[in-house]
Order: sequence, then C-alpha cells, then structure tokens
Amino acid sequence: MWRALKDGYFLSEFVPNDKPLLVQHLAEKAISDLTLTVPYPYTEKDADWWIEHVTAQTKKIKQPLQWAIRDAEAKLIGAIGLSEFVPGEGHKSELGYWMAKP
Repeated sequence: MWRALKDGYFLSEFVPNDKPLLVQHLAEKAISDLTLTVPYPYTEKDADWWIEHVTAQTKKIKQPLQWAIRDAEAKLIGAIGLSEFVPGEGHKSELGYWMAKP
C-alpha cells in the first residue's frame, strides 16, 4: 500500500529489500540517541528482526502500524509508526519517527 505525500515522497510498508538502507541509515548514533527503541549499533540482525516484526504485526491486525518513508525513487529515507496501539481495543498510541541524516 502506498500513501502519497508532498513532492513525490510517500509512505509504504517495509519490505525485505529495505534491510541494507535500514542498517546504513541507523548506523547514525544520533538517531538512536533521539529515539526510544532504535538500538545502537544497529546491525543486520536488528534489521531482520524489525522487518519480520512489522510484517507479522501487519498480518495479525490486518493493517500496518509502521511505515517506511520513501523518496520519489522509492528509496527508504525514514520511518514513522504507532506503538502501544491495538485497533479496536483503545484510543491511545505513541507516534514515533526517524529520518535518515542525508
């Protein structure tokens, strides 16, 4: 599922091909320092876990709660998502995001 944003940027679900850019972008310690759940150093194992986790979560609740932020060429440049949210069971959530340094 794609959600268009201004100037060609858009949101999509995470895919296995996002792994190299996840590892590259999240190698920046500043991202870990400014987020609550991004580990440092961020490894390929962390990326594998994340992609598997959000894929399983989406399948379980039948809608995504985490999205990849992509540029006009569909490259991963960040992420945004909801945590602590269970559709149909509550109305509170926390919104988190990160953007790649470049």
